[in-house]
Amino acid sequence: MIALTYLQNGIESTRREKIIRLLLESTSPLSVKDIAIFLGIDPRNSKLIYEDLMHIAKSVRRRHKGRNLLMLPPMCSNCGYIFKEMKRLKTPSRCPRCKSEQILPPRFIIK
Repeated sequence: MIALTYLQNGIESTRREKIIRLLLESTSPLSVKDIAIFLGIDPRNSKLIYEDLMHIAKSVRRRHKGRNLLMLPPMCSNCGYIFKEMKRLKTPSRCPRCKSEQILPPRFIIK
C-alpha cells in the first residue's frame, strides 16, 4: 500500500496528519483498528484515534476543498442492523434489535 510506504519513510508529521494521509491514499475504508496498526499504535488506544477523527473531519473540510471524511456506520453482523444515528463516534457494544455483540466497527475514508 502507498500509505504504508509513506509511514515507513520516516517522514516526521503529527499523528493526525498521518491519519489524513492514510485515509486519502487508501482505496477502501479503514477501521480504527486498521488505522492503529498502520500507525504502530496499540489498537486498544482506539479512543485516541476516534478523538483524532473528530478533529480530522473538520480540518479536511477546511484544508482539502471538495473532500470529506466519510464513515461507513457500524453494523450488526448477526441481523444486519445499521447504526445510522450515533451520538458518539465509537463502536457500539450491542445491537438494539437482536442484542448481539457481534458488531462490525465503523470504517473511514476521505473522498
